[in-house]
Amino acid sequence: MKAFRKYGFYALFALAIVVGVGIAHLSYEGIVVPKSPYILADMDVPSTCSPVGYEPVEVTGRPPEEGEQLMVTCTIPAVYEPYIHYPEGWESNILNPLNPWGQAVKWILYGLLAILLGLLAWRIVRIIRKKRKQGG
Repeated sequence: MKAFRKYGFYALFALAIVVGVGIAHLSYEGIVVPKSPYILADMDVPSTCSPVGYEPVEVTGRPPEEGEQLMVTCTIPAVYEPYIHYPEGWESNILNPLNPWGQAVKWILYGLLAILLGLLAWRIVRIIRKKRKQGG
């Protein structure tokens, strides 16, 4: 029981990280990717100004079936705007950064990150203080 008291926090912390990474991966693959804008890219034609690094199949002339669907996560140059494919209901989608709900989700996630980092820093400070108190 003494070992659990001594190392229990670290085991729970490691378990929380593993579970958090798993949930983050599943939510990214199941929610974010299907509801995000994308370009059908021609992987044989690299580009320096395309938002995904490759030219769209509409520009290269290849059929859309041969293009790879790459998610767009950055600011889109006006030249490539016609080649962006938006999911159904993009205007009301909570992942749309121009939507008020999208802004709310972004700031809520930033707030949660700040809370988690604050709790982690608080725990580290407590551990350091405890070691100083025991040592001196």
